[in-house]
Amino acid sequence: MTIAEQITQLKTDFDEVKQAGYEKGKSEGGNTEEAYNNGKLEERKAFWDAYQVNGNRTDYQHAFRGVGWNDTNFYPEYDIICQSGPVQMFCGTYITDIKGRLEELNKTIDFSQAKELNGIFYGSHSERLPVIDCSSCNKFISTFGSAYLKSIDGLLNIKETATFNGNEFYGSSELTDIHEISGTIGATIKLGSCQKLSVKTARRIIGVLRKYAGTENEGKCYFYLDGKVWTNLNDTTNEDYTAPPVGADGTIYSTWQEYVQFSLGWGI
Repeated sequence: MTIAEQITQLKTDFDEVKQAGYEKGKSEGGNTEEAYNNGKLEERKAFWDAYQVNGNRTDYQHAFRGVGWNDTNFYPEYDIICQSGPVQMFCGTYITDIKGRLEELNKTIDFSQAKELNGIFYGSHSERLPVIDCSSCNKFISTFGSAYLKSIDGLLNIKETATFNGNEFYGSSELTDIHEISGTIGATIKLGSCQKLSVKTARRIIGVLRKYAGTENEGKCYFYLDGKVWTNLNDTTNEDYTAPPVGADGTIYSTWQEYVQFSLGWGI
């Protein structure tokens, strides 16, 4: 079944759930709003029990992709646990606030077992994303590229050996904050599209860059930030300004570029 056919089928499924709720509401108390709503809720739960296999679903590839998913029909009944690579899970979704929706429903999403984060949120309309545990992820492939994305609660436990394809934040021109970052970034990462990245977030990312131990021409990694972000990092009049850390050898760096290049050894 193609993606278009899957979306069409999904809409049909929801229409059937709505009609079933109406019929059940009628049978249990006439056309009263309360009976109708109770019927809808029961049939909606039945849909999500089936869609999430009573909480046992672990493969969410394409699960919430495309225009068929939005704020009116995203009602997971169970926590979302991804054990396999959830390819394009929310790609192009019209859910506008995945983080907020999950909090509203008191549900969580767990990526800690996912080996690859491939296009998970690419083109998503969501402005906010929840904490993403990257502890098993070996590859980031066009993971977060979206012109709608403004904040990510956290990228945690990034593996030093994980690779980035260069488009992980492509087009994320509105991204301002990643509120928590942990682990080690040990491969070239590009944030050149992120013109609005906050100074605090830029420092958090620099803080998890691996110190480069190789020679100048031996597999050197590169760190791409938008020029505006570099300027803001080095603006001593900015209330968020913090001087670059002193190098391990006691060297005092005058700019963040110098610190990244000469203390950490990254190309920029």
